[in-house]
Amino acid sequence: MPKSDIKNKFLFEQFPSCFTATDRHAYDVVIEDTIVSLRGRIFGTVKKGGEKRFTVYDMVKLCFEPCMGEIKRGVSNYVHLFDKPSYVDSAKAPEQAKRDGTASGTTTDIAKGALADVRYQMASDVGYKHVSQTGMGWAAMITDRQCRQAVIRMICSAAVKCLPTMMEEWGAPATSRVWVEWDSPSVNEPWSVGRQGASRCREVSNALGEFDVSHLVYVHATRSGVIATGSPNPTILVKSIDTDILCINMLHHTGVIVETTLPKYKRTPVHIDVNGIVDGLLARWPERSMQDFCEVYLLSGSDFVIGGVQGIGQLRLFQEFYNQSSELPEYIAAVLEMAKDKRKLASRSCNAGHRRKRARYALEYWLDAGEVAVSPATKKPKPTQPLGNGFATKAGVIVCAEDVCPICSIIP
Repeated sequence: MPKSDIKNKFLFEQFPSCFTATDRHAYDVVIEDTIVSLRGRIFGTVKKGGEKRFTVYDMVKLCFEPCMGEIKRGVSNYVHLFDKPSYVDSAKAPEQAKRDGTASGTTTDIAKGALADVRYQMASDVGYKHVSQTGMGWAAMITDRQCRQAVIRMICSAAVKCLPTMMEEWGAPATSRVWVEWDSPSVNEPWSVGRQGASRCREVSNALGEFDVSHLVYVHATRSGVIATGSPNPTILVKSIDTDILCINMLHHTGVIVETTLPKYKRTPVHIDVNGIVDGLLARWPERSMQDFCEVYLLSGSDFVIGGVQGIGQLRLFQEFYNQSSELPEYIAAVLEMAKDKRKLASRSCNAGHRRKRARYALEYWLDAGEVAVSPATKKPKPTQPLGNGFATKAGVIVCAEDVCPICSIIP
């Protein structure tokens, strides 16, 4: 069962009324983890086309047409937000390396060949409505981490040009906006697109990397009125299956509704009331803070803490923490002692200690991201931290602490 599924299961069991079926309610702002939806659509339709060719314009429609229906129903601002790898904290290097290791050599070769073919066509300046690739080629490119960003830039750059016409054709209200942001190391401002055209919005500066933290920029831009909705209390829907999306919104008490999935036994999307869960946790366990919850969440297993604490189940960590009276430091010390007793099973005697360092680092990173989202013009993200927080500098390169520890090394 995926990491987030287990934690969502714990919260679902405690506060089932905060988990409801998706509805047709038109939220003022929808913030979408677009790479997830785009990959799903590519694998669900385009890949099945095999050798059939699809143009860049076909991919723009595949990616952006679904939001046209949402805008027509009453959504005033639809945000298409992609991960920005050049801003992603190096703490996630082990998790990304693990994910990259699952890609086959054949897929990588197909992706590189397809990208070279697309670039060759673009060099002839034939226009995005004529540059094409096979369904298998598009699927391989969007899967391969090295090719993916080139594809995203290609699709989004074309979208900025043709979205105004699309919005006109779909009858989108004149005040509605589609926001598009992808990785551009030199530019932090997203595109704001309406029926009259597109422009950069300098008031929404985003120097955060992955969607799980960078979406906070749009949450705060909505709350502050930078993103205009015409509502005094705008409603926000965040759509993502990201592992940490619910926990981060709970930490910052954002008041959004999160659309994600329940555990494997019930994979249909649900809407989760973030404020309802936060209020419920704090009312039922007033001695436990949201930072306490998030640290246990991270320690039990996340992108930053691969595998959690060896020998201790993720759900058990939550259940025991909320069913005993010890303060968080004492509880974690007891957990680490149990892990130490199981070191023969874990085969790494300093496993748990290093994982707590990484959990603490990730919590500080999430808290800092919230401050950056509130004041993007003046507050810059903190740089990667030294070994004391789980990292070390080795020959001028930032590496994970596990990499410099011969006992609990997890990276070759």
